[in-house]
Amino acid sequence: MNDTKRLYSLLPLAILFLFPSTTLAKQISFLVIDADTYLVNKAIKELRLPDNIKVRFFTYHDITKDSSAREFIDASEVIICDVMQGELGRYLIEDVQIRNKSIYAVRGSRDDEALKREGIIFDPDIQEYFSNLCVANIQNLICRVARNELDPSIAYDEVKKLPCLGIYHTGADAVFTSLEEYLHWYRKRKEYIKDAPWIGMMLFSSFLIEGQKEKVDYLIKRLEDEGFNVAPAFGRDHDVLTSLFMDRNQRAKVDLVLAFSLKFYSALNDDVRRALIKLNVPIFNAINLYSNTIDEWRGDPIGIPPIDVVWTVANPEISGLIESSVLTGKVRQLDEETGKVLFIHRPIKENIELLIPRLKMWVQLKKEENNNKRVAILYYNHGQGKQNVGASYLNVFRSLELILQRMKKEGYRVAIDKNLSEDAIKDLVLKYGRNVGSWAPGELDKMLGEKKVIRLPVKTYQKWFAGLPGDFKKKVIEQWGEVEGSTIMIKNEEFIIPAVILGNVLIMPEPARGWGDDPMKLYHDPTLYPHHQYIAAYLWLKHVFHADAMIHLGTHATHEWLPGKQSGLSPSCPPEVLITDIPNIYPYIVDDVGEGIQAKRRGRGVIIDHLIPAVKEAGLYHEYSRLYDMISSYNRAVSLGSQTAPGKLGKIEDLVTNMGLLNDLGITEFDEGVLEEIEHYLLEIRENFMPYGMHTFGISPEGEALQDTIKAVSKRNSQANEEEVKTGLVDSGPREIDYLTKALKGGYVPSGEGNDPIRNVGAIPTGKNFFGFNPDKIPSQTAWDLGRQAAEQIIKKNLKEKKRYPEKVAVVLWATETIRNEGINESTILYLMGLKPTWDKAGRITGTEVIPGRKLDRPRIDILINPSGLYRDLFPNMLLFLDKAVRKAVIQTDIENLISKHNAEIKTLLIASGSDEERADLLSRIRIFTEKPGSYGTGVCEMTGNSGFWESDDEIVKVYENRVGFAFGQGKWGEEAKEIFKQNLKGVDVAVHSISSNIYGTMDNDDMFQYLGGLSLAVKKESGQVPDTLITMQRIPDRVEVEDVARTIGRELRTRYLNPKWIEGMKKEKYAGAREMSNFVEYMWGWQVTVPSAVDKTKWEQTFGVYVEDKYGLEMKDFFNRENPWAYQSITARMLESIRKGYWNAGEKIKKRLAAEYALNVIKKGVACCDHTC
Repeated sequence: MNDTKRLYSLLPLAILFLFPSTTLAKQISFLVIDADTYLVNKAIKELRLPDNIKVRFFTYHDITKDSSAREFIDASEVIICDVMQGELGRYLIEDVQIRNKSIYAVRGSRDDEALKREGIIFDPDIQEYFSNLCVANIQNLICRVARNELDPSIAYDEVKKLPCLGIYHTGADAVFTSLEEYLHWYRKRKEYIKDAPWIGMMLFSSFLIEGQKEKVDYLIKRLEDEGFNVAPAFGRDHDVLTSLFMDRNQRAKVDLVLAFSLKFYSALNDDVRRALIKLNVPIFNAINLYSNTIDEWRGDPIGIPPIDVVWTVANPEISGLIESSVLTGKVRQLDEETGKVLFIHRPIKENIELLIPRLKMWVQLKKEENNNKRVAILYYNHGQGKQNVGASYLNVFRSLELILQRMKKEGYRVAIDKNLSEDAIKDLVLKYGRNVGSWAPGELDKMLGEKKVIRLPVKTYQKWFAGLPGDFKKKVIEQWGEVEGSTIMIKNEEFIIPAVILGNVLIMPEPARGWGDDPMKLYHDPTLYPHHQYIAAYLWLKHVFHADAMIHLGTHATHEWLPGKQSGLSPSCPPEVLITDIPNIYPYIVDDVGEGIQAKRRGRGVIIDHLIPAVKEAGLYHEYSRLYDMISSYNRAVSLGSQTAPGKLGKIEDLVTNMGLLNDLGITEFDEGVLEEIEHYLLEIRENFMPYGMHTFGISPEGEALQDTIKAVSKRNSQANEEEVKTGLVDSGPREIDYLTKALKGGYVPSGEGNDPIRNVGAIPTGKNFFGFNPDKIPSQTAWDLGRQAAEQIIKKNLKEKKRYPEKVAVVLWATETIRNEGINESTILYLMGLKPTWDKAGRITGTEVIPGRKLDRPRIDILINPSGLYRDLFPNMLLFLDKAVRKAVIQTDIENLISKHNAEIKTLLIASGSDEERADLLSRIRIFTEKPGSYGTGVCEMTGNSGFWESDDEIVKVYENRVGFAFGQGKWGEEAKEIFKQNLKGVDVAVHSISSNIYGTMDNDDMFQYLGGLSLAVKKESGQVPDTLITMQRIPDRVEVEDVARTIGRELRTRYLNPKWIEGMKKEKYAGAREMSNFVEYMWGWQVTVPSAVDKTKWEQTFGVYVEDKYGLEMKDFFNRENPWAYQSITARMLESIRKGYWNAGEKIKKRLAAEYALNVIKKGVACCDHTC
């Protein structure tokens, strides 16, 4: 019996010796990015370790989808992790019990110190293996870690060092470490073509590992087949540029560069930027897909996934890279032996075929003599009409005069004489270079009578159209029908292309979008493909004019706003179809970076940013000056106890009432207590900046305009050096025209920060290929503080006026605003919900944290987020960030939570209407609504402009909801959700937008009212109540003020459009200035329709008095008749329309005067034929 017991007691020991691999089993998990799976899989399959050590590798996808992967990781004693993929590091910290595990990082992360504090090991000896990627090094990395942590008997070899700098070629046996060595070898090859252009390829060294280099080999072969010599280089970006792409005399040995690198540290590297300037060749941003597969990208309307946009697209823009192109990506491959899904990288052949002709065209710009180049300059006549040729704050005709003269000087064949002034150009354009609406066939006949327009036979166009991508053709025909049914700019089976041909240079309007020609599409087609004449005009530039380059002159075209992927476009996306292979050089106002970035990413635009107009302080004038003196006189009378004080107060009341100031300030009852507020308002007007005239491309401000602008910059930036500001402004004009001509020669346009120069001195000098604020740092810590203040002011205003907290605040988000203010509005959203951002040491956003209820001391306020389509494209990462924040806020229970309250209400309504509980719960949590991918704008500005098309503003709301009612967040991206959107609108009691620019306001563009006004109108329709419609004014750095939109509009009207000083500046701009005058009336009409309380009758009366009655004696009628009579016609017609539709209750005298002025103008000058005069 004792022997038996002894036998049993020895049994475990015997098993231990007999089966060591079972009893002492150890596990190593290797967490890798998709791109390295092929190599790591091969390394592990061939790895020789003791049987008791098991090694498996996993991707983040494996971890999230496979429970057995998570179980193996949890049971592993050792984990090796590529923390460069942030999700892998976060998974370890948040979901794995890592305290008793040894975890090695093989690469760096965004915050190594934070990971070190969690116990993750950053061993440089281990990391060196992974820096030299090959099968042997991965095997020895694993062996060395296993020896360190599990079994000291395991052997390993030292790192096999690979070249860190070199030139690779598929046909060579080894890597070349010098340019001379490579050229010596390359020139002996039969593929070498003497005098052919050279393309430098900048690669990551990881591109040359097994499973990835096939894409590189394909690219090399295709480029060589197309007549290029190719130098594919890898290494530190600066070393590649200076050592491998330049000779010893620092002269470029390549004609252009295709850069898969320049994605990370180089974005902030001044040495690299200097090297790029020295190299002076176009640098193309070549993109390799990492997060999604090639097939996923092809079928995805988003294109590049939101998490990748920052580093694949935004970072390279900082270094001045152009034409972002998705050229390679990953595909899934199953390892039959192990069952593991691997990822190998392959070329995206259709995009490579699209890019190659463009590369040839850019080389041609560099090689071709200027006198042989053919250049098309496109200007804008989007809202058809004789009064409306122009661009944002740019004098187009004057700029054309300067550009054409410079081109002639540079040797281009420009058929102009010394007398071709801006007036002569204007006359040519108005005769046969403007778009004509389909509602005005007589105007088209007149243009044809000039016999200088371009006629394109429909049959020719049909041949071109037949060769376009099938998906594109299908959608065009679905929306616009077959070409035979076209009605826009067509006559006798010929498309009419309005243009002015001046030798080898052509100037023409970009075609109109077509909303006004077929307004019904506003109801049915939130994503509108280009019509046939639009397509025909762009294709004509390629096939008939044979343009070597095009210039889109000013802000902005519609081409880059056509449907298609958000970023990383495919050949069937409309912008790609129409741009063909023509280089696109794009002068753009420096203060509109957001929309300019869209031109870069979706229009292949090479930006040459230009100055804003000069600015002046508005001052007080006429009755405003008189009112200020009257208030001062009254205050003196009161202080002296004078009996004249009551009489003075009565006269002040009469004047204030007639001027409409009470409505601006929300004052319902006048008494002496409001005088201080009125006086303060007058001081705001006096000290407010206003644009003085417009900018002419290539011309810097001079004299008084220069000094006033310097004064404005210095006032907004106390630390600014006035001499440096002056130098920046003076240098801007010459730089603009110099870099335009340099781009036309195939040169590199250096990058630089864009912004409003009044608030950000770094935006000057202009002439740059601008970039925006780093999306990873939004919101900045400064913006957070200001956004919190804005939220507090919104809450305080509601408590004061309504004696309660706001239930739901709707916030409009614009990319242009976010780039200017670094995320103030996003911060407002967070603070309303009771959250705050968190940052790492570099100022990059890492997430949010909850503000405890006891500290918040108020309810968590619900929000509705309405980003623009541009914001959706440029900041998809922020939409994901804000959605995550909403999810975090809604579950907080420490204080009243209005978000969860409204979720419950919406969920109940959805269940009652037939939704199952799970879906109702999901939909009730959605708070982000905007246009579907590929769609831009709310449709409100098109509807207000086509005022004869609707009778009730409910029809405008219908269009708005049809365009904006798409859900983002909660796992959705652009899913139709109009009914959920309506439910959210019902709960809104505050709608808010912001203004950060010192130039752009509420009535110099149609976007402000189409977003904030459209939102306010939709809330009124759905809730039955007009929301508080607010503006957060952010023009002054480090200051934010929340105010009613009526005050913003009123101050802007009185600062600028009624001000003789503003009018004086615009009169100097001739036609362009008159156009600005008609535009502000059109945009005031947009506010009138969408937020009626913000535009009372006195605003119309004041405008009528200045522009029709000429009460200041500015000779307005003579000015309009001489420069742009159709602008005056548009103004009077819009005033008549506001009366006809019942918005302005004008007296009979005003009605008769307006009718007479309009009729007489039409008789003498001809009809303008804009959307409300024909």
